[in-house]
This record gives sequence, C-alpha cells and structure tokens, in this order.
Amino acid sequence: MNTKRISLLAKLNYSETLINTVAGAGFALIVISIVPNIEIASVKLGGNFENSWILSLLGIVLSLLAFPFFKEKTEETLIQVFSESRLIQQEFKNIYSSIDREAIFWAGNFYISVKEHKNILLDKLRNGANIKYLIFNPDSFRRDIVLEDFNDTTREFLIDCETTIKALKELKEEWNMIKSSKNAITSGSLEIRLYNYIPRVRAYIIDPNDVKKYSYFVHFLYKHNSSDLPAFKIKNSNSEVIKKYMHSFSSIWECNTTVPIDSYTLKLIR
Repeated sequence: MNTKRISLLAKLNYSETLINTVAGAGFALIVISIVPNIEIASVKLGGNFENSWILSLLGIVLSLLAFPFFKEKTEETLIQVFSESRLIQQEFKNIYSSIDREAIFWAGNFYISVKEHKNILLDKLRNGANIKYLIFNPDSFRRDIVLEDFNDTTREFLIDCETTIKALKELKEEWNMIKSSKNAITSGSLEIRLYNYIPRVRAYIIDPNDVKKYSYFVHFLYKHNSSDLPAFKIKNSNSEVIKKYMHSFSSIWECNTTVPIDSYTLKLIR
C-alpha cells in the first residue's frame, strides 16, 4: 500500500521536559562510562571499570524508564496518509469490523461501502452499536453548486447519492425486521439523515471516545475527484482533533434543514 507515516509536533510541557531530561541524563551516563579519560570534579570516570559499569547501568536504566513515554507519545500522534482516498477501500472491512459502541459515517455518499458491508453493519447493530449516517440530500437547493464544485456534468454524484440512499433504506428495513422478530435481543440503533450543505469531508469516525481506535477523513477540494485526494487515518487519542470533527458533525446533524432518510423518494434510480 502506498502510504507513509508522519508524526505531529506535540506541545512541549513539563512532563515532556522531565522525560527528555531523564533520557538525556541516561545517555550522558552511558557515554561517560565508555569514553576513557573523562574527569568530573577531579574524579576520573572513563576507563575506570569500578565506576564506569555503575554509570553505564544507571544510564541504561534511566533510558529504559524514559523510552515507554517516547513510544506512547509517538504512537498517539501518528497519522497514516494515503496518497489517494481510493486506497482506504482496502481497509473498509477493518473499519467496519472495528466498530464496538458508536460509528459515524458522514460524506456526500457511501455508494460502495454500505452495500458491500451490510452484514457487518447488521452484526454490529445486533451487538449494540449506535450507527449514524449523514449524507448529502440530492434534493438540496445547493445541488447545482455542488455539481459545479465537483466538476460533475453528468450528475453522477447525485446518482451515487441515490444509490447510497437506496442501500441505506434496505439496511434500515432489514434492521427493523430483525428488531421486530419475536426472539430479538437488540440494543443498537441506526439513524440516517440527509443534509443540504456543500460536502466538505468524507468521515469514518469509529468509537470516537475510544483512544485506541482510528478514524478516517478525506477532505474535498474544488474541481477534484475525491477518490484522487489523500485520506488521513488518525488515532482517536488525538482528542482535540476528533472533537472538532464531532462538533461540525453535530452542528449539521441537528440543523433544521437536515431531514430523515424516509422523507426522500428516489428519482434517478429504481
């Protein structure tokens, strides 16, 4: 997979300074212990076995104590960048399978993934997951602007939206049948709404409060096919980043122009 990892710069705080100091002291002690003829306060350290092995051991211990903090900090700030968002299709199964309690899918449409992973979604709903889909309303008064933004002269985007709506309606119908069956023991929920704003992002937010999980984002650019644009895999431990996406999602989800999926009638496909 054509991906690369980059590290975000973390803000320097007191704890990081302390960890850096411990690691630096450990490294310095190791150097002192192995370099000959070093004197500190008239005490010869380097080359003196009795002193050097103690310093070396102490340096190694300090370095090992600091290492887990560096490792944890690095893991928290890692982002995986996909050069083209179409590459995350290879991770769809893992994305959907990783859902435990909550999943938010927010985009113009999800015309590929909903139908392909319907069974996984139903299993997650049976196991108590709360799943929300927020997609573009093909009846939106902004649809012509959206088509121009996406450089779409064939209305393919609107067809993809309707394909998604059809697949989500089928998913909802099956879920309702499961819930209404006599022996059903279910606690999950499925909510689907259509929004009228110009799509700016495709987001797969998985268990946003679980710091061990990952979420995926694709940002749309003017006159670009979204499948050619980069995608970002962000660890949810980047809580400030995830909160900003969640705030924007909630604003659109609760907007009075956002409508339930049942209010839409298919027009372009059957």
